[in-house]
Amino acid sequence: MPVRFIVSEYNLLWEALKLYERHLQQASSAAESEDAQILADEKLIKLAAMFKDVQAGAKDDWGLTLN
Repeated sequence: MPVRFIVSEYNLLWEALKLYERHLQQASSAAESEDAQILADEKLIKLAAMFKDVQAGAKDDWGLTLN
């Protein structure tokens, strides 16, 4: 059974993902090694997919638009 969040949970999750995205962007740009930068960039790619999934869930469940 799929998880269905309430509106406040979607908003909280969205805010947390945005904060993590900023952290990863900073980690990528400040990385001291190429490996560390690649790791942060890979996580950013995965995070982009998570953003789409959360947006779709919020829209489907509540008609909520997350930006």
